[in-house]
Amino acid sequence: MYRFRLFIARVFILVIVQNNNFLLFLVMGQSQDFVVCQECRPLYRRDEAANPDKFCNDCCKFNFSVLNRLYVIESCKINSTSYFYSFMPDDSNFKVIHQHGCLTSIPENICNFPRIQYLDLENNTITQLPNLSCLRELVILDLKGNQIQVLKAGIFDGLNQLRHIYLSRNRIHTIEMGVFHDGLKKIKRVSLRQNNLTEAEVVWALGITHIFCYFDVRYNKITKLTNKSNFTMDPSKRYGPGAIFLNNNKLKILDTQMLDAIGNPLASLVSNFLYWTITWGDNPWHCDCRIHQIATLHSVTAIRTLWALPDFEISDFVCNTPSNLKGQRGLIHQNLSDFVCNITDFCPSGCLCQEQPEADRMVINCQNAGLAEMPKRLPFHEKLFLNFQNNSIGILPELPYIGRIVHLDISNNNLTNISSAFASSADKLKYLNLANNRLKYLPETFQITI
Repeated sequence: MYRFRLFIARVFILVIVQNNNFLLFLVMGQSQDFVVCQECRPLYRRDEAANPDKFCNDCCKFNFSVLNRLYVIESCKINSTSYFYSFMPDDSNFKVIHQHGCLTSIPENICNFPRIQYLDLENNTITQLPNLSCLRELVILDLKGNQIQVLKAGIFDGLNQLRHIYLSRNRIHTIEMGVFHDGLKKIKRVSLRQNNLTEAEVVWALGITHIFCYFDVRYNKITKLTNKSNFTMDPSKRYGPGAIFLNNNKLKILDTQMLDAIGNPLASLVSNFLYWTITWGDNPWHCDCRIHQIATLHSVTAIRTLWALPDFEISDFVCNTPSNLKGQRGLIHQNLSDFVCNITDFCPSGCLCQEQPEADRMVINCQNAGLAEMPKRLPFHEKLFLNFQNNSIGILPELPYIGRIVHLDISNNNLTNISSAFASSADKLKYLNLANNRLKYLPETFQITI
């Protein structure tokens, strides 16, 4: 004779007792949760880097059938009122699917239904995204194809179940500080593509401290990456990894000084990036001295090895300017001496002032510049290489930058005097060419051979 007990929950467990022996049968039933996750096999970080789907597959699925339908009652007349309506109790688990409607705003009674988990209002004419903090169970927000212009601070506060944010094909030009924050513990996908953004704050994606699928800002008008929040990476935390899509914008300058401050130093930031996917092609990149530092890191053996993986996705970008580098790769570059900056601040008229980080120097070429005297100011650098050939300079006086001159060619001028102050302050001077001048004597402190 069999005795049995049946327990009904999210799974069915059938226990049969026969002659004091227990037989256990586990019969799986359908979960009543919208998000159904299984335990994933943990990946080593190198496995993550070689797996193109490494960030998106978190072994979770969405069970839309368990959600009740919440309807939108709307009128397309001007100044009409729209509202949510359901036949179920207000605290039921809901999904909203109202696409291609004429909503100009999200109905005001949305907070009457705090357990909305899926909100899809794609292709309406909504102009403003209100604060959604009342929707504590919200998992997916889909507002693609609307007319939203500004994302205000606090709109996602308290939404610690939020996984997907789809805001592509809007008119977003401003995202206030704090919209994307570390309280979004489960965020996996953020799409802001095809909007009107001109800046991208680095903390939006770099501040995510869990594996995420992507943060997408493609097809905007972004001209620069910013760090207005003064974000710095905490070395005790692991950030991401995930995919950042910066393609098809108007980015020209990669501000490595800003990135250096975030990573503290830049090498630390790059070591975090080794397992990310970053795409930044189809931008008019200007390859100058500012990318030299990060390009130099490619010479580090560990980084070079990882960047060479067939499926590794920290992609390079292609230089658009200057003309001599057009079409060449930026980060993985053969000749790092190509990355120079022509400096205009305090550069004398008729001269070329060029910062050359690969040689760690500032070259100031004033050859044939028509100078009658030494410039009183020059662009700052600890190592100055000066070429002042073929001018009409008559004296080397005391100057504020003397102690930083490493190389000075002042041949073919009208020099008649070198001041003792100049001679005593030229501590770094290793090369001096005084040929074809009118000098009759040299300061005693100069130990040189003419």
